[in-house]
Amino acid sequence: MNTDRKTRKKYLNLEAVEKQIGHFPMLPGVIHQLMQLDPQSEHFFEAVFQLARTDPPLACLILSHANSATSSPGHPIYDLREALTRIGSETVVKLVTEVSVGKVFMPSTEAEKSLWPHSVRVASEVERSCQQKDSKIPPELGYICGLLHDLGRFVLLQFSPQTINQAAAAGWQSLDDLPRAELQLIGTTHAQIGYIAAKKMNLPKIICSLIKHHHDPGVISNSKAPERFRILVGITRDALLSSPNPSIQ
Repeated sequence: MNTDRKTRKKYLNLEAVEKQIGHFPMLPGVIHQLMQLDPQSEHFFEAVFQLARTDPPLACLILSHANSATSSPGHPIYDLREALTRIGSETVVKLVTEVSVGKVFMPSTEAEKSLWPHSVRVASEVERSCQQKDSKIPPELGYICGLLHDLGRFVLLQFSPQTINQAAAAGWQSLDDLPRAELQLIGTTHAQIGYIAAKKMNLPKIICSLIKHHHDPGVISNSKAPERFRILVGITRDALLSSPNPSIQ
């Protein structure tokens, strides 16, 4: 193992990562669109909602505030519309302002650029499956779980973007190959990192668990796991398997 890999393993120690997780870097295009919105417009909330459905960092930020101790929701909030209504226009405007002066990320490789469309594609696939009349998963929950399933890879964009690119270059053929490649590169996986980030960001337990286990097929057959969660993991994995680009999961 070379010195660079040793350094990255130490840097990506889960405890160290957890301490540094905050707001995720935002795409300049998303920030620009947010700043163009008029908070006084009757379409303001809808515009923010539509942007959040295409941008995992923004969606995570909104849900984080809606589920925070300050917001004190009576139940876990996973629906983005409900989250926006919960935190109110004043907080939404504040969040937009914070985002505008926060970290900006410009993806430079295909592996980095693919994270956003991949997340939206999986979210849409999961949502469609949940819209079946016999589904026990609310479509809104399915969509947000699909959108945020790779939250850990967005964390890696901050702390170790080379991991994203090196893992993509490994050329895996199955869902299990990506976490194996990450374990070799950094000693942990994006699923574990995403789980830590989701918990720190106050996301509902079911979203945190989905992020942690979306590469774990054993959950689907685990009778001790709640039925709804087993179904959700199965639907998400089916969406991953049907992705047009199997090398980016």
